[in-house]
Amino acid sequence: MKVLAICGSPRNNGNTAYLLENICNELNKRGINTKLLKLADYKIEMCNGCLICEETNCTGDCSIKDDMHNVIYNMILEADMIIFGTPSYFDMPSGLLKNFLDRSNAILSKIIDKKYKYGLVVVGQSEITSLDSVCDSLRKYCNICEMDEIIKSPLKLIVRDIGEAEKNPEVYKLINNFVTSYFG
Repeated sequence: MKVLAICGSPRNNGNTAYLLENICNELNKRGINTKLLKLADYKIEMCNGCLICEETNCTGDCSIKDDMHNVIYNMILEADMIIFGTPSYFDMPSGLLKNFLDRSNAILSKIIDKKYKYGLVVVGQSEITSLDSVCDSLRKYCNICEMDEIIKSPLKLIVRDIGEAEKNPEVYKLINNFVTSYFG
């Protein structure tokens, strides 16, 4: 099994990235091949609405030839499971992750054919209901893609400051619960 963990945070060393890095480390210890994709490291232009992807039945054609087209589509298609990680911005996923989701339409039929498994990691500053809204939003995307939520309990963490997750003694327990809920 190959797991692609997608970090939708613009902060490569923030709390979301920290959680995903540690989830990947735990999965690697269990012999599971992982790749952490930090979207902030890539040039991903916004969808321009040209609908070339729709005209070709969402099999990979896109008029925008950026890192999404040249690198990331292949990363997605090589994976068996995707873990989406994002900070909560106004009770929604980050704009960076939303842009990624929009651009994935170019390969939607291939995503549906693969029958991916997925899990969710959401970090925010306010109450847990804010994080639930983000999870609901991502679940809508995953349902459209006909993905199966195998990790029924998303990892949700409320923190205020950069680096706070790393200092929180409960974080490792949350990570362990998240990983063992599917991988034992």
